[in-house]
Amino acid sequence: MKEIVKNIYHVGDSGCSVYLVNTNGKEGLVLIDCGMSLDVINKISKVGLNPKNIKHCILTHFHIDHTAACSDLKKMNKQVKFYAHDLDADAIEEKGHDSKTAASWYGVEYKPVRLERRLRGA
Repeated sequence: MKEIVKNIYHVGDSGCSVYLVNTNGKEGLVLIDCGMSLDVINKISKVGLNPKNIKHCILTHFHIDHTAACSDLKKMNKQVKFYAHDLDADAIEEKGHDSKTAASWYGVEYKPVRLERRLRGA
């Protein structure tokens, strides 16, 4: 895990950009994308932050390498809320989009999550 600027960390691996924003308690921890696995959680713990303080996860798009760990994150932390653009929302909230999300290409099964809010606009 690498701190890019104060309170913003790169927590993904070389294959996927996943970022963590530490709001210092104001909004908890904010995750930008989830990545493929909960290895992200281990990285967050190693720098002394509590993954249970992740309150929000903003998904940049529906590809599986950015969303695969969402359902596992939700199981681990019931309070986390997910957000994504309206154009990506159906693929994130529903099954049956494996070719669209590239889940079939990676050979994984995507487990949908409910979005707190569908984002609109640029």
